[in-house]
Amino acid sequence: MKALGASLFCLLFAVNEARVFELCELFYLLRSLGLDNYQNIDVKHFVCVALFPSKMNTHYYENENGHPYYGIFHLKGTEWCSNGKDKSPNKCTMDCNKLLDDDIKDDVACVKQVASSKAGMKSWTHYNDDCTTDVLSYIFMRCTFFFTNDDWYHKIMRLRLPQTMHIQVT
Repeated sequence: MKALGASLFCLLFAVNEARVFELCELFYLLRSLGLDNYQNIDVKHFVCVALFPSKMNTHYYENENGHPYYGIFHLKGTEWCSNGKDKSPNKCTMDCNKLLDDDIKDDVACVKQVASSKAGMKSWTHYNDDCTTDVLSYIFMRCTFFFTNDDWYHKIMRLRLPQTMHIQVT
């Protein structure tokens, strides 16, 4: 009986474990979800928003100066979603808890609304400080310099290979 209880505990823990993306994995996933050149904004900018402060963690939550922020894209709960307790215009018409799961398709739909808003990328308070030219160049070079062929990416996504891959150049 104790073994069954321990197994159930481990299963519940594994189900609730956060998804933390690798840099280029997120880069290509966001491209496939329509964020490359969305509103004339290169995908590296959206990757950078996810890099700081959430460190590409889907379960990221922070309460900063009385304002809750949710998910991989650090979306403000008093503006873009509803958490049921803070007053919010809920511009993305979604429950904030949906921003804390591993399915980022709904997060991306909300990010598109943020990018389309009057403030655009400046909606993220950390964007100007963290997403410098050096950081954006690093993301771009790291994820495109060696792998410019989109067929490579699509083959990887179809095969669902492990996140860490070693490529031997001969």
